[in-house]
Amino acid sequence: MKSVQGKTGGYVLTRAAAEITVLDVVQAVDGASPAFVCTEIRQRGPLGTPAEDCTESCPIARGPEALPGIGVWLTSVSGSDG
Repeated sequence: MKSVQGKTGGYVLTRAAAEITVLDVVQAVDGASPAFVCTEIRQRGPLGTPAEDCTESCPIARGPEALPGIGVWLTSVSGSDG
């Protein structure tokens, strides 16, 4: 994507829409860092779960793996699908 200045300016795609996936857009906006960051909130507060009882990752820590098919969708849906 590139920006165009002026009265009729805006943003212009530098590749065909069919070549741009949802993942490309997400990474352009949010960067490549993980979208899900686990801060172990289940261990906080007066009723927090003891760390030794947290034997499995929570859904947030698993991130996209907790949502079956999301990785395929992010990389397969492109601008030509809309």
